[in-house]
Amino acid sequence: MRWIDVDSRSIARIGYASKRRELGIEFRDSGKIYLYFDVPPEEHTGGLGVYTARLRQSLQSEMARNRTAQTDFRAQLDQKNSQVDKLERQVQDLQDENTTLQASAESPPIVLNLQPLEREGDSVPIVKRSSKAKVLEFHVSTMDFPSPSYAVSLKDNNGKELRSWANLKAGHNLLTFRVPLRLLRAGEYSVVITGDQKSQPYPFRAE
Repeated sequence: MRWIDVDSRSIARIGYASKRRELGIEFRDSGKIYLYFDVPPEEHTGGLGVYTARLRQSLQSEMARNRTAQTDFRAQLDQKNSQVDKLERQVQDLQDENTTLQASAESPPIVLNLQPLEREGDSVPIVKRSSKAKVLEFHVSTMDFPSPSYAVSLKDNNGKELRSWANLKAGHNLLTFRVPLRLLRAGEYSVVITGDQKSQPYPFRAE
């Protein structure tokens, strides 16, 4: 193949093999060479713009495929990171549950009865953190909130979820669950309980 240098910002040279009717285009930046086959002699120069346009379109398609692949990879990576975060939270929950059981054996928990605020001005339950107690036990009546099971979420004043429970069962119309007191600092909190019909928030304050 006979090559000829080209005065172009993107193309370094072009080549043509008349016997094989092959057209070659070498790019300046990447050094890649693209070959086109069965190119008539009269088109290898006059029709160069057609082939470069085809090549440009091919490169753009390849770049688009690469961007799609990168997007898919980032989505898969985000999904994996989300799964890792979920597993880390589950491990932390198990560790806290073990700590709660050990602490309950050492000292009795503080019991906090939660009630929904039915009207503005109702007092918010307050839990006073004791230096001896290490566990806070929530009691919630489900008499007016029946459900086969409940999902519970403990959130701080900014809406950040501190702990969650799933598939909790109420015994004798009473739902109970525990958290280590070390999770709570002085401030406003909310327990959100979700049954099969509705969700109900139960605010409280820690002092």
